Amino acid sequence: MLKVFFRHTMLACFTIAGLTSQSFAQQGNTKNQTGNNAQKNVVNTQPAQKPVAQAQQTAPPRIWSVTGVYGEIVAADCRDCGEDIGLMLACQGEGLSARMSVPWVAIENGFDGSVLPIEISIGNQQFSYRSTLNEWGMVGFVPEFIVSPNDPIVQALQSGYVARFEFEGISTDVSLRGSYDALEIFKAHCGWNNVPLTQVANDNSTEIVPSSDPFAVWFASQHDDFDTGRQISTLTYGIPETDATGFYASCEPDGSVQTSLIVDFGDLANTTPVEAFIQTDQLSHRYQGEVFIDPSGEWAGIGMRMNTTDPIWQAMQSSRQVAFGILDGTQVVTSSQGASQAIAEFIGNCRS
Repeated sequence: MLKVFFRHTMLACFTIAGLTSQSFAQQGNTKNQTGNNAQKNVVNTQPAQKPVAQAQQTAPPRIWSVTGVYGEIVAADCRDCGEDIGLMLACQGEGLSARMSVPWVAIENGFDGSVLPIEISIGNQQFSYRSTLNEWGMVGFVPEFIVSPNDPIVQALQSGYVARFEFEGISTDVSLRGSYDALEIFKAHCGWNNVPLTQVANDNSTEIVPSSDPFAVWFASQHDDFDTGRQISTLTYGIPETDATGFYASCEPDGSVQTSLIVDFGDLANTTPVEAFIQTDQLSHRYQGEVFIDPSGEWAGIGMRMNTTDPIWQAMQSSRQVAFGILDGTQVVTSSQGASQAIAEFIGNCRS
C-alpha cells in the first residue's frame, strides 16, 4: 500500500477526542492551561533517498485539526486533544453561523446562560463578544459565542500566529499553528465559502483535491550523504516527524533540482512518461516527468527535473496556495504556509 496521504479528500476525519460539551460533562479536565507555542516554524527532518521519520518529540507542538464532516464539522487548536482543548469552533449547520468555545478561560463559579464579555487580540486586531456561559462538567463554565461566516475574526485566526483571550480576569494564549488549513476545510464543509468539495482548476481540467492534510507544512533541511560525503539540501511539503510527504525536492551536483510529487498516478507503470505541473495564484508551469516506484513500494509518485532559476519558486513563495500533480489527473492543493522561508532557504542552500 503506497503511503500517499494526499490521496484523501477533506472527507477524511482527524480524530479529536472529546470535542463536544456533552462529553466534557462526563469527563474531568485541567482548567486554564496555556498554549504558548505561537511559533509557526517548521521542524526540520533529514531525509536521504526519501524522508525518514525522526524520533518523536516528548512535547510536540500543538497544531490545529478538524473532525467530522459537513454541518457537524469541528475545528480545534490541537490534534488528539483528549480533554485539553484550548479553542473549538463547531459548525451549527451548513451555511449557518458557528459556535466558538474557549475552555482555557473557563471559570469555576458561574451560571448556565449568564452573558459576559470576552476580549480577543490577534496581532494588532482586537475583537469583543458577548459570550454565554455553558457548564462543561469539571472543566467549569466555558464562554461561548457565535461566529458568522463573514466574521473578520475567521481571517484573523487564519493569518495570525497566536490569539490571546481575556475573560473574567483570566488571560491565555492559543497557538494558531495549522489554523489556515484547518479553517479552510471547516469553511468548505460548513458551507461558508460556497466552494464545492471538488472543483476544476482555472486553466486546465485537472480535478482538485480540495485540501491537503492540515498538519503539513513546507520546510527545508540539510543532511550528509554517508555514501558520497556530499551535503544534501532538500525541500519538503509534508508532516514533520512522519513519512507523510506530498512534495520533495533535492539539489543535484549539476545544479538541477530533482523533484518528486507524491500524488496518485492510478494504474500507470513504473517509468511511464507523464506531464506534470506546478501552479500558483500567478503562474503555472508544466514539466516532463515519469512515474517512479521504489522497490519497497512505499515511496512512489512523479519524478521530474527543475532548476534553481525557475520562476515558479518565487511564485510559490508569494502565492496563497500551491497546486501540483499530473495534467488531466490527480492534483494536490496546499497552502503556502511556511513556503516563503523554506523555499528561500532551500534555493540558497542549493546555490551555496
